[in-house]
Amino acid sequence: MLPGKVSWQPKVTMKDVEALKAVVKKAGGNPTPYQVDLMRYQQWAHINNILEHPLEESYQAKGIQNFKWEDWVDPTKAIAKPYERTDTRLKNYPYRDKPIEAPVQ
Repeated sequence: MLPGKVSWQPKVTMKDVEALKAVVKKAGGNPTPYQVDLMRYQQWAHINNILEHPLEESYQAKGIQNFKWEDWVDPTKAIAKPYERTDTRLKNYPYRDKPIEAPVQ
C-alpha cells in the first residue's frame, strides 16, 4: 500500500539479533552474562538509532486517492458479528465525580 521505503539501515541489524538468539537457543536458553549485556546493548542501540533519525527518513505515508476499504477486505475472512470489547466500548465513558460508596449496614 505504501510506495516508499525506509532509506537508512540500522546500526544493529536483525541478522545480529537473530545470530545472538540462535547462540542462546543452542545453549539451552541459558544466556551468559555477556550475552544478556549484548542483547541489552543491541536494544538500546536500535531504539536510539531510530530516535536519532528525522521522522521523514523513517516513516512515510501517503494518501491513496479514491481509497475504498471494501476493495481491500476479504469477505471470506471477515467476522460477521465481532465480539464488542468492553475496553473499547467504554473508553470514552465519562468518569464519576467521586467513587461509588458502599451502603452502610
